[in-house]
Amino acid sequence: MRSRNRTLASLFLLTILPASVPPVVLAAPPAPAEETAVGRDGKRAGMALLEVDPEKAAPAAPRPRIKVTAPDPEDEAIKDLVERTTAAVNAEDLDGVLACIRPGRHGTHRRRLGILFVSHAVSLDVEDSHILSRSGARAEVGVKYTLTLSQNAHDFVSILMLSRSDTGGWFIDREQIQSVNSRADSYSSEGCRGGMICVGGRCKLQ
Repeated sequence: MRSRNRTLASLFLLTILPASVPPVVLAAPPAPAEETAVGRDGKRAGMALLEVDPEKAAPAAPRPRIKVTAPDPEDEAIKDLVERTTAAVNAEDLDGVLACIRPGRHGTHRRRLGILFVSHAVSLDVEDSHILSRSGARAEVGVKYTLTLSQNAHDFVSILMLSRSDTGGWFIDREQIQSVNSRADSYSSEGCRGGMICVGGRCKLQ
């Protein structure tokens, strides 16, 4: 009975549907999409790397080179002179300080520096220095430093006038004090007007 009813229902549908209606075709389920270049397990990405021919691969773009300028040996010698002078003053090394001053001026400073070193604990702290000019055998160096005699500190800004000897070495020729500020009211800055190369003296080199 049920089989007969199904047959009648099928015939009924065929009689009422127009002939132009296309039959319904069930599409097959879509195939699983392929893994992308970077899959979940990374297998295809790895295979792609193995397939690259190193000889045919495009070369990497060259990186820009950083130009490094070699330091000027004369500038380095001048900086070394300032450092040696500072170290000699801090060590209270009389001969070391005189070795940084032009030989013709040694007699002017030996006695004064010698007495100063036995009278005070001397400290020289160069905070900043720059080569202001250099031409031939002459150069100028701007320096900012603190000179301490025992407990009395003095701040200097000055210009060191340098000269180069025939053998090529640089020496301090004279110092032009631009400003001096005494931090101790009990000690007159007049006693420090000599600055770096006339430490504690009352002279100002010309």
